[in-house]
Amino acid sequence: MARIDILLYAEDPSAANYAVLLLPAFARRGWSACLYAAAVARDWLHARGVEFVETAADADAHSLLRAIDPRCVLAGTAANPATLGLRLIDAAHDLGIPSAAFVDALMGAANRFRGTTDDPLAHAPDTLLVPDSVTIEAFVRLGYPRERIFVCGHPQYDQTRALAVQWAGDGGSLGLRRRVFPEVDENRRIVAFISEGAPRFRRIPGRTLTDFGFEGRGIDKGRTKIILEEILDAAAGLAEKPYLVLRTHPTEQPGDYAEYNSEIDRISSDASPLELVYGADLTIGMTSMLLLEAALLGRPTLAVLAGRSEIGHLPSVRNGVTPYVLNRIDLRAMLPALLNKGGNSVAQETSRLLVSGAADRVIEAIEGLIGGGGEGDTQL
Repeated sequence: MARIDILLYAEDPSAANYAVLLLPAFARRGWSACLYAAAVARDWLHARGVEFVETAADADAHSLLRAIDPRCVLAGTAANPATLGLRLIDAAHDLGIPSAAFVDALMGAANRFRGTTDDPLAHAPDTLLVPDSVTIEAFVRLGYPRERIFVCGHPQYDQTRALAVQWAGDGGSLGLRRRVFPEVDENRRIVAFISEGAPRFRRIPGRTLTDFGFEGRGIDKGRTKIILEEILDAAAGLAEKPYLVLRTHPTEQPGDYAEYNSEIDRISSDASPLELVYGADLTIGMTSMLLLEAALLGRPTLAVLAGRSEIGHLPSVRNGVTPYVLNRIDLRAMLPALLNKGGNSVAQETSRLLVSGAADRVIEAIEGLIGGGGEGDTQL
């Protein structure tokens, strides 16, 4: 097997998605690339029929790199502080292999390369690929060299932009709604709620029920379920109850929300999340990428946040495209107002907030690490 140009590694679904969207651009550039994945990313990739190389999360990073001998390691970050991705970056440093990591969002900058240490840059790569200039500043404040950070946007932004144009030409949100929600009367409003993963966010970081603006039904079940309960109760108090869809996180199963089966009209886990939010009248979330994508598609959105510190996490929230609430009183006031507003046109406004051409920008950054040539055929 010829030496490959790029070894990509993903452990979380968001990182897997980012990596998969880069592969066609790498092939067009003439670079060989091989995607390795472990943990939850493996299930995500299998479900979508993507070819990749399975590896154990506890694999020896040095042995893996010696066997493959890539020209560059490109790793996604993960919620797991002991992720193989960080060990691959460290091993690449030891073996003299250039390394880069793609960061998909501002949140958690201080923890992405900390690992199990107290140093937020303990396992930082040679180059960082970030979505926007705000994320640059977050890493510069941590001590990462500004000149080694590249604003690339996100390949998912570009894919979502293209879908927005396509679907607008195919009948818009009403046409897609009829296909995705054929069981719902056209006069009934549809609300999509995006989970951030109940198992991953069992408690509100740094907060308790007494200082969080939402209490749910009085039992601390973790952030996602607390917010879900607030939305269910707010929706139940409306004159016309909307059709409520819960979109589960890739780390969850529909059964994780069985206690709410009598109150939720649909739990979605397999269908296209973008089609779901495009067909909905309102998408409610916290700080997830899908909430930003709903705004990028031109659909009404609402962010339910744990505190003012989260306002800056999503570009559409910090720039005022996506309104936000910090407590149940504002949620109950905002919900009917947004539902009565109906469809809006914020796709262009949101798009202006986000850098485009992510794949080309990533390629340019990697060229600075390995030069322009490629050495093999693309492998998946």
